[in-house]
Amino acid sequence: MKLTAARHRAVLALLLLHPNRVIAMNDIVDAVWPHSPPATARHQVLTVISALRRRLGDVGRPAQEQALQTRSPGYLLRIEPAQLDLHRFEARVQDADAATQAGDAQTAAGLLREAIGMWRGPALADIDAPFAATAARSLAERKRGVGEKLVDMELSLGRHADALSRLAGMIDEHPLHERFRAQLMLARYRSGDVVGALDAFRTARQVL
Repeated sequence: MKLTAARHRAVLALLLLHPNRVIAMNDIVDAVWPHSPPATARHQVLTVISALRRRLGDVGRPAQEQALQTRSPGYLLRIEPAQLDLHRFEARVQDADAATQAGDAQTAAGLLREAIGMWRGPALADIDAPFAATAARSLAERKRGVGEKLVDMELSLGRHADALSRLAGMIDEHPLHERFRAQLMLARYRSGDVVGALDAFRTARQVL
């Protein structure tokens, strides 16, 4: 479902960040207009909710079967875990942790690759609101931690070329992250590229 109206995207994003939880009308107004909401803010939210219900196919369905439900003091977006990318991502990471605990590094690495592969660019990139910026930073940090874990696992499995390929993009995205720089040095060294490892060290020192 593609939404062209910025306000529609913002309200839907807020509900998706808190699935199956009631978000109060006042909190929606504060999220969409964080500084000076207009006098018509509540009415505008009602208009957005109506539009989202049409897009979600709720019109004409019994209230208890609607995806976007009215629940005092606001609204709730009913969604199954498998329908949300973030839930699927976290499920893969949890399964990878379980596989690691069981000593199955191959399976764990595969699950982490699947988790990272679900990302299609920065989270909430088209939502211009402070709540989205805060959530996006948190999600980016989570992705970075999982990426770091995956590189460590690739290195432990001897997949140095895979680690190097993955680190190239991660360092472009987080040039000041020291751990990625250290992993790059190690990956090049273990690949037999001692000169490359030293070059990575010099570059890291200059950048940091």
